[in-house]
Amino acid sequence: MANAYAFDTLGYARALEEAGVERRQSEAHATAARSFILAEVATKRDIDSLRTELNQKIENSRLTTIIAIGGFNAALLAAASVIFKMMSQ
Repeated sequence: MANAYAFDTLGYARALEEAGVERRQSEAHATAARSFILAEVATKRDIDSLRTELNQKIENSRLTTIIAIGGFNAALLAAASVIFKMMSQ
């Protein structure tokens, strides 16, 4: 699917011409401006891809945190068990 973005190069070139810029220069400037401006525009596909990537990273972080908490709880339980055995002797 081709992406369509609005950048009025003709209107831009005309505005430059009205300000005193020669036609050839105004057209070249408009073409260059369009190329640079549209190179920085994020597409819906870009945003969807980023959203997917971020959601995966969030999920991985969530799982890592759950595993770390589980490990801490296991260590705490083991320590409590040792202390309990030492106190009951």
